[in-house]
Amino acid sequence: MGRWQHQWDRGQYGRTTHEIIQKVNNKSHNWPRQLTQFITGHGPFPVYLHRFGKHQDNFCACGQEGSPFHYAPSLHPFTSNVHSKDTKRHGTHLSRTISN
Repeated sequence: MGRWQHQWDRGQYGRTTHEIIQKVNNKSHNWPRQLTQFITGHGPFPVYLHRFGKHQDNFCACGQEGSPFHYAPSLHPFTSNVHSKDTKRHGTHLSRTISN
């Protein structure tokens, strides 16, 4: 486990996932598809879609980078339908949910 944790902490890939899941373990989770997409960043986000030529750029309609974390903590007038309020509470809840 120690070696795995060391590799996870210092790896080149999976940094978005590492921000949420910092400790490795053998526990299996049955997360909904949307949560997996959010955690990995492999979902309907401009940053991800742009990598494959499926979005014109990396940006949200509000002009900021369109990463999963952008949509969770922000409330922007032009994209309120995809942005969420009260990120501290949601981030804490998400971390607790994932850790259990």
